[in-house]
Amino acid sequence: MRSNKLLIIAYYFPSFAEVGVVRVAKFAKYLKKEGRDITVLTVKEKYYQTTNDSYSQDVEGIKTIRTSRVPTILPGINEEGFYWAPALFFYLVYQMLFNRPEVVYLTGGPFYHWILAPFIKLFGVEYILDFRDPWKLSPYVVRKNGFFGSLTSRLETFIERFAIKYAKTVINVTNQATEMYRAEYPEFSEKFVTITNGFDPDDFTDIEALTVSKFDIVYSGKFGTFRDVRPFFEAFKKIIEENQLSPDDIRFVWVGREEKHIVESIKRIELENYVSMLGFLPYKENLRYIKGSKIALLIAGEHPYEPTTKIFDYMALQKNVLGVTDADGFVSETLTAYPLGKHSNNSTDNIYEKIQEEFRSSIKDTEVEIRDLLKFDRRTLTLQLKKLIGK
Repeated sequence: MRSNKLLIIAYYFPSFAEVGVVRVAKFAKYLKKEGRDITVLTVKEKYYQTTNDSYSQDVEGIKTIRTSRVPTILPGINEEGFYWAPALFFYLVYQMLFNRPEVVYLTGGPFYHWILAPFIKLFGVEYILDFRDPWKLSPYVVRKNGFFGSLTSRLETFIERFAIKYAKTVINVTNQATEMYRAEYPEFSEKFVTITNGFDPDDFTDIEALTVSKFDIVYSGKFGTFRDVRPFFEAFKKIIEENQLSPDDIRFVWVGREEKHIVESIKRIELENYVSMLGFLPYKENLRYIKGSKIALLIAGEHPYEPTTKIFDYMALQKNVLGVTDADGFVSETLTAYPLGKHSNNSTDNIYEKIQEEFRSSIKDTEVEIRDLLKFDRRTLTLQLKKLIGK
């Protein structure tokens, strides 16, 4: 008789509170509802920078085993998975010998502990890899030079290929990322599939809007160094000046941990009075500001694969979404298909035109057909993963 047991290996798991935990938490939630007997191997909560209960309810009743990890001690290697692998090895062997899961699901990053994945096959068990973001193929990771840079690059190349070679299936979150990996590993091309990120309808019940001004433009999350925010801020200032607006009329509302270079840009363009920096907030409170927005903003990088997760929250709340990117990829394709989506290239004039158009139109809420969003429902996405597990 086939086992119904699934072992999940995830460095980040609730009560970790940031975006890296959402995908695995939602898969665990709905796989459990589908009848899977789930055990999770993860790390102790003391290793997380940010914790709260935003996603803890999703994983109630799921057996979670938390391990220690080695302190970060080697120069040039800061990746958490490297320091988790020694402790994880012993817990993994125990699970293989005594729990006997049907399949093991590993999500990353971090990725270094994936070096253990092929050894799962020695126990007659298949495993699935889930790249929340590309690893070696990431266009946004700055590779270090010198001896340690070369050493870590070679090690990462070996681990990624080693783990992919013996995997049952390898999941990416956009078709563009899947094609990147098929091109890099053509001998394993049939293993690569796409399951996008999405939204959980349970998270969007009874969300009451919060506003800061009459016309809030809300950005949720991190900018990072690879997103060019200057054109947006210049366009935003032009909107203010040409329409002679006060801070009560319009605000840029940023929900996310403060980033020094973004704050400096705001000051340099003299927008302090028109920007509300709310810091990192629990997920449900974040959703309230998004719901109160007139425009939900996303600024993507320059690579087609980029899977920016905030887009799904924006669509689930049926907001007018302005996506700023020069890349013809996941973001532009998704917004083109979304009835309330608008796409702008990352130029001051184009962004200005899109915002001005929305500002003058006195935006009215528009209902989006449920079927338009169904493919991004976490329940639908989990059924895709369920099929892969059962293949």
